[in-house]
Amino acid sequence: FNAQTMITYNDIEGGDICIYDITGRLIRTFRAESSDGQLTWAADDDAGHEVSSGVYFIRARSSHGSASAKVVYLR
Repeated sequence: FNAQTMITYNDIEGGDICIYDITGRLIRTFRAESSDGQLTWAADDDAGHEVSSGVYFIRARSSHGSASAKVVYLR
């Protein structure tokens, strides 16, 4: 993706969505306010700084389980 990406989720109410870099460092955390929905990640960390190009992992966790996906950010 370039600039921002849309993350769609379902069945994770009360869970969280975390983004990690290739080394496993936590970059950004979002809280799932509803069971189903979507959010936009603008390629920034929790402090609002833009991240560098590279591979990132998105992990969604809730009491129902977890799921992950890999994304590539190119600027």
